[in-house]
Amino acid sequence: MRFGKFGLLAAGILIGTYGVKLLKTKEAKKAATVAASAGLRMKDEVMKDIGLARENWGDIVADAKVMNEQKAVEAEAEYVAAARAIVEEADRKAAGAAAEATA
Repeated sequence: MRFGKFGLLAAGILIGTYGVKLLKTKEAKKAATVAASAGLRMKDEVMKDIGLARENWGDIVADAKVMNEQKAVEAEAEYVAAARAIVEEADRKAAGAAAEATA
C-alpha cells in the first residue's frame, strides 16, 4: 500500500484531529493526569538517587584525599629513615677510619 505525500499529510491531520478530540474526554484527561503524576513521582525518585550518588561520590573523593595524604606521609617517613641509615653508616665508617688513623 503506497501513500503519497498527500496521503501521509491527510493521515497526520486525521490522527491529530482525533487525538485532540480524544484528549477532551474525561477519561483521557484522567489517564493523562495519572501518567503525569507517575512521571513526577519518578522524577522525584531519580533526583533523590542523584543526590545520594553525589553525596557518596563526595565521601569517596574525601576518603581518597586522606588516603593519598597518609601515603605521602608514609613515603616521607621511609625516605627519612633511609637517609638516616645512610648517614649513620657514613658516621660509622668515618669513626672507624678515624680510629684506624689514630692507632
